[in-house]
Amino acid sequence: MQESKNASKKDDLERHLQTLETTEVAKTTKWADLAFDEFDQVEVLLEVEEAFDAIIPDDASDKIESVDQAIEYIHENKLHEAA
Repeated sequence: MQESKNASKKDDLERHLQTLETTEVAKTTKWADLAFDEFDQVEVLLEVEEAFDAIIPDDASDKIESVDQAIEYIHENKLHEAA
């Protein structure tokens, strides 16, 4: 049940990111590909935190540089949290 809910949230996040008009967003898309500055990166990760009811510590968020890394972080940490 929880995995299904997380998959749905992941899909929602990917759909939200795909609304960017100039760039197609995929799991492998890096923040630099989207011309994100630090504030954009923080804003996206705050939305990820809210969508997944998670907290990404600053030291971890500084290392997240792509959509895939954000998904991987949430997947790894939410699964350990739920176990």
